[in-house]
Amino acid sequence: MAMSPKKELLTVEQVLEKYIPQKAVIPVCCLLRDADIFLKIVSPRKTLHGSFRPSQLAHQKHLITVNNDLNPYTFLITLLHEIAHAHAWINHKAKGHQKEWKFCFKQLLNHFIELDIFPADIQTALKMHTQKIKYSDITDINLTKTLQFYDEKPAAISNLIPLNEIPKNTVFSHNRKIFCKGEVLRKYILCKNLNNNKMYRCHPLMMVDVAKTP
Repeated sequence: MAMSPKKELLTVEQVLEKYIPQKAVIPVCCLLRDADIFLKIVSPRKTLHGSFRPSQLAHQKHLITVNNDLNPYTFLITLLHEIAHAHAWINHKAKGHQKEWKFCFKQLLNHFIELDIFPADIQTALKMHTQKIKYSDITDINLTKTLQFYDEKPAAISNLIPLNEIPKNTVFSHNRKIFCKGEVLRKYILCKNLNNNKMYRCHPLMMVDVAKTP
């Protein structure tokens, strides 16, 4: 009986080529190797783009996960965000988004900006972002909006528009639920879920459908 050929194992470089700009592959591989990080690319999660988990045992690698549906620039920034967590942990045993993480993330972003990997509009948004690093990249509306231009938009969602572009009191649908847009808060927009009459803080750039409401 003829044996089936073994499935070819891809190198880290070959995997990363599918997800981040080519020019960033080698520098990122060096960061992963030097910090002893295992990168796991996972199915999309609604509440986060990436995560970091420090190793629990001496022989284990640190673990970073990143969603597989991100555009190359968002994927890279998310990965650098999580690598910064690894550096903050390795060097300072610091968790969360405190000053140690902010320092590490700023250093990484500045390094990759200098490598001239990002388009001019993203580079400008990142330079502004590094002036005041936020705990979550999506809370930087300017950076998020700039990165969204590079998302692949399936035909099914081409008619969606950002929440911040519709008037107050507009009724819209999102994830098969009906909402009414309310007051604009400092970072979010307060919206009422008309299915259960509860209030929710929604991201200004959440994509909504005004056409498919009752």
